[in-house]
Amino acid sequence: MSNPNRYICSALEEMRKCCKTLNFAMMKSQIEEVQVMANRMEEALYDKDDLYRAREEYKKLEDETKKLRKKKKKLLNQIEDLEEKRDDLKDV
Repeated sequence: MSNPNRYICSALEEMRKCCKTLNFAMMKSQIEEVQVMANRMEEALYDKDDLYRAREEYKKLEDETKKLRKKKKKLLNQIEDLEEKRDDLKDV
């Protein structure tokens, strides 16, 4: 029924020929073929949209991770400074 290199336009053209010749024997299978092709196209569009959204989410999370790492480094430095001050106070 469906050739891998076949396009919807080709199937629609065959459907037009059926209408011109009034030979509707293959019309049902051609309608199904067009439906399958259209479904695949819609699925590909949804997949592309999902990929775009996932990429945007990844970018947001990556930025957030960078900010959190910087904050962690700053806090670790503050802890180090406080520990040094504590040690200095113990020595006094």
